[in-house]
Amino acid sequence: MKRGWYYLLTLFIVFIAHSGFSQKLPAQFRFSEDGRRLIIGGIDSEGFYDESSIKKIYLEFEQTDYWQQMLDNYDSKTDILASLSYDGQVLDSVGVRFKGQTSFKKTALSLKKSFSITLDYIKDDQNIDGYETLNLNNCYQDPSFLHEVLYLNLSRNHIPSARANYVELFINGVSWGLYPNIQQLNSQHAEEWFLDKDAIRWRCEAPDGLSSGSSKFGAGFSTLNYLGDDANSYAAHYTLKNDEDPKAWSYLMTACEVLNNAPLDVLEDALRKVFDVDGALWFLAHEILFIDDDGYVNKGGMDYYVYYDVATGRLRPIEYDGNSCMEIRNNARWVPLYKVNNTDFPLMNRLFAVPALKERYLAHLRTVLETSFSTEVNAKIDAYVDMIRASVLADTMKIYTNQEFEDGITDVKGFFSARKAFMTSNLLVKRTGLTIDSVWYETNGINFHAPDSTENVCVKAKVSGGQAEAVYLYYGDGLMGTFQRFEIFDNGLGCDEVAGDLIFSGEIPKHAAGTYVRYYIETVKADAVGTRTYAPAGAEHDVYVYRVNLADLAERSVVINEIMPSNKSSVVDQNGDFDDWIELYNPGKEVVDLSGFFLSDDPFELAKWQFPQGTMIQPDDYLIVWADKDIEQNGLHADFKLSLDGEDLILSTPDLKIVDEMFYSKGTTDVSYARIPNGTGPFTWQNLTFNANNSMVLALNAVSEVERLLVYPNPANDLLYIDVADNKNYSLTIYNMHGIKMHDSQFAGQCTIDVSKWNAGIYILRCGDLNCKVFIK
Repeated sequence: MKRGWYYLLTLFIVFIAHSGFSQKLPAQFRFSEDGRRLIIGGIDSEGFYDESSIKKIYLEFEQTDYWQQMLDNYDSKTDILASLSYDGQVLDSVGVRFKGQTSFKKTALSLKKSFSITLDYIKDDQNIDGYETLNLNNCYQDPSFLHEVLYLNLSRNHIPSARANYVELFINGVSWGLYPNIQQLNSQHAEEWFLDKDAIRWRCEAPDGLSSGSSKFGAGFSTLNYLGDDANSYAAHYTLKNDEDPKAWSYLMTACEVLNNAPLDVLEDALRKVFDVDGALWFLAHEILFIDDDGYVNKGGMDYYVYYDVATGRLRPIEYDGNSCMEIRNNARWVPLYKVNNTDFPLMNRLFAVPALKERYLAHLRTVLETSFSTEVNAKIDAYVDMIRASVLADTMKIYTNQEFEDGITDVKGFFSARKAFMTSNLLVKRTGLTIDSVWYETNGINFHAPDSTENVCVKAKVSGGQAEAVYLYYGDGLMGTFQRFEIFDNGLGCDEVAGDLIFSGEIPKHAAGTYVRYYIETVKADAVGTRTYAPAGAEHDVYVYRVNLADLAERSVVINEIMPSNKSSVVDQNGDFDDWIELYNPGKEVVDLSGFFLSDDPFELAKWQFPQGTMIQPDDYLIVWADKDIEQNGLHADFKLSLDGEDLILSTPDLKIVDEMFYSKGTTDVSYARIPNGTGPFTWQNLTFNANNSMVLALNAVSEVERLLVYPNPANDLLYIDVADNKNYSLTIYNMHGIKMHDSQFAGQCTIDVSKWNAGIYILRCGDLNCKVFIK
């Protein structure tokens, strides 16, 4: 059989690798290796907050009386200047001050103070690995040096807590000893956990100089209580950290009103629209299990934050302080439904009063017990201790003695065993729910086959372990946000094939091309209280996911055809500027009206730049958009630039349905990235064909490989063959649609890959500079 290069190009190749899965996920988001789950949290810290080694920070003060200045400035929170050195990097004019309340006032005779260091205090661009503020805590009430780093590490598996690691601080050449280094809750933290870094943030305590009300710590005021419709009533008890949005206080007031005033029988549905209810229940489970003395649950309006997530329109409590936790003396007092009857604490008083939410909370609490309180925690503690013991013993500034440090380690280990024993003996906690043996989805009867935009998806769950009162399927659009819920059945109707086989089934309706769909299962046991279980157990921050296929290129009215992410001397716009540019192409026979369409370089902000009314593209014609952030110029000028280091580019309709998208990796100045053949082929770097047919120019370093490559059979369901006609060595990688690498090798001549155990769907094959779409049945 003749293996012409055109056979591959016309039948197989469509470059859509990564496309929305690759570059812009928040740092705490990840897909499982099989691509079937989306997990938020639990990612090990790297760089400056890497927990596997002790970082060293050097402060140099020119002021001979720097210590007295910081003592004098404590109440006003005024920084003084110093220079800071870290890992060969020198930052001058950083701001330094003492921080903390009890940890400062109760250590008057000690030099071991807590420090706040503002790296961009004078120079806006100063940071360490992007972090601009450091919080070094002195371990007051924690002789073990373990509480904060350990607590925050474990809690990040389920809630958006801060990063934390260890540093040794030197001041003017003198070691000040070991410090837990706690990430600042700012826009960078929000960017790591949410789809919009501009989350509105409140520290839930009274601003400086204002009263916290009748409570010393603000309970009943800054514990998400409804204080009326006057923003000033809230401003007296919450410190707003970013005030760019004039509606900020209204978001807080609305959530507090629903939380406190909605009738209990409708509270869950009403509150989910304005408040992350599930996130709050995980938050409470952690504070109560770890006996977090400084937080929402105990003190109330003290040492916790609230974020308003702009992308989803919901409020969420955020863990902040972890030094005063894991105190076993409070074990028996902190029961699972702690403060359920205290109206000053509506998160417990109101949420636990709704049976479904109480049972959801208890299910989450069991999950934390199983994960964070397992026998593996002692190994984690030992690893920390092995790393820090020498530094702690050598620390002459520390608050506690060496013996207190050793005793503290024993106390921490004792806390985990005693707390787990206490909780698992509680009648509320020891109840068992149903077992969800497996969950999968089908499209047209094929397991785990990504649907097209015209297809519903049947989700199935195998349930055992008792009688089910109900089984629910939750699903939501996109990577974050609210879920819709409906009951699914084992009745042989709809997509449920056999009644009574303990497989419960229900259909998720069709979604637009390119849409992510998250889903999870909830079971309600037919017992006295309706005990809940979830699959995945970490729902809603750990959920199943699939993505709706994009339309084939042949069906698209307009495609992204060529781009140049770094234009220094190639083509000028109407003002004579060398700007980045994007070329669109209409492969059809009809005029396409692009009025209201969007272009974006961010898959989480599709509506970034909108085409003006009257924008038309003629059949077999091209349209140029200048990506220069200069929207005041005449013509089509997008309000974003292209990155030479690589990113996504998405074209979508006025109702945000994706028409075309692409991903490109690091490029070269004055070299374009274009489809060959024009309008249909894969992208490759080439000499530009600005506003013209790409096939008129030979690709750079790619044509010889294209002419010698054949991939067959396509679709494949057993073995996949890749042939080249010469004996040169080629790199071969295959990715699934979540950007997970499924195969990586070098080969010459022919390569055979067993794909029999791969999920059905679309994969991207890269051979040298060539990219092609492979279908697995």
